[in-house]
Order: sequence, then structure tokens, then C-alpha cells
Amino acid sequence: MPALFRITHQYSLLGGIERAAHTLHVLTEDNPTALVVALELSPKFAARWPQLRPFYHPTTVVERLRYDKINPANGTVIEGADGVLPVGPAGSASGQPLPPQLAPVITLRTQFSGGRFRGRMYTPAPAIGSVDNGRITTLFRDTLRTEYTSYLQFIYDTPAVDWKPVIFSRAAGGSTPISAVEVGNVYDTQRGRRDRLVEVRVSGSLVP
Repeated sequence: MPALFRITHQYSLLGGIERAAHTLHVLTEDNPTALVVALELSPKFAARWPQLRPFYHPTTVVERLRYDKINPANGTVIEGADGVLPVGPAGSASGQPLPPQLAPVITLRTQFSGGRFRGRMYTPAPAIGSVDNGRITTLFRDTLRTEYTSYLQFIYDTPAVDWKPVIFSRAAGGSTPISAVEVGNVYDTQRGRRDRLVEVRVSGSLVP
């Protein structure tokens, strides 16, 4: 029996003054418990964090990885479990952290067009060294693309089970597998200036 899970990646910012989170949905063709999914998938995110932490100030900390089995009909939580945090969950950049409202955005695309068939993950604000003339540096943008593409591909490649990262939409009538990860070089609070800041995006393809 298929089951739908929501993964919440939660961060503490500025020493706990602020928090940030982004979510990802995973569809399974079997019906595992939330604890099984947490123990299987949390190391896959933890394996990406060592490449990401050099861009974040030490006050940015991976605080919680939560795995909730949800009811697709109404979005309510059936059961949940916490995953294993990365070793060294705090950032390691030397520069000061940017304001929390400056969010790099990861766009999740499927093979279909339209807002119901794509999603976004708003990742935490990095340290000041990841700003280049008001934009996200090429190195940080490309690292986000590489690591999140690898993260989602790891989920697809989980051995012995059929797990898919998906865009879940009750309005669209279900879940659609994610086929690409896209990252631009404009921080989210600047999106109202798109007439002056033309965004340059890079994309990573996934193999279901």
C-alpha cells in the first residue's frame, strides 16, 4: 500500500533567535513506519551537509530532521519520527550571517508545467561570503544545485524499495515525481526586482 511522507528540515538561526525550515515529500510503494523512513533517509541528508556547512555561519545549525507519514486526503499526520542529525550540524563559515529573510530558493520541477506541478524549498540564509554584488555567488548556487540533486537522487536510488521525491498537491489530485532541481542566483527578498536583476539559473536532472 503506498504511503506519503513529509520531511521537514529545520534549522536554528542566530543562536536560536530565529528558525527556518523547508519540506520535501516522498512517496513509497510499500508502507513503512515513520521510524524506518527516518533511519533510512536522514543519513542521505547528513551526507550532503559537510559540503553545505562551509557556507553557513556557526549560529546556523541543523536542529531537526522530522519524518511524518501524512494522510494524502487531508494532510493530517498519521505518525512521525525524528531522524539522525549530521555530525557537526553547525555551519563553519567565518563571515557574519545574512539576515534570515534572505533565502536562497531551490525550485523542484516535474515533467509537467504549471504551479501545481512544481515546488520550492527556501533554504537558510548563508554567511556574507556567499554574496556577490547583491546576488548569490556562483560557487554557493552551484553547490546547492549539486548537493540537493544528489540528495534527491539518493532517495530515488534507495536499494530494495521504490521511493520517490514528489510534488504533493491535493489540488492536482496526487503526487508527481520530481525530475529536476533548479537554483537561481537571486535571493528571495529581491524577487520583486526581477525587471532589474535577471536571474541566472542552473539545473540538475534526476533519474527516477
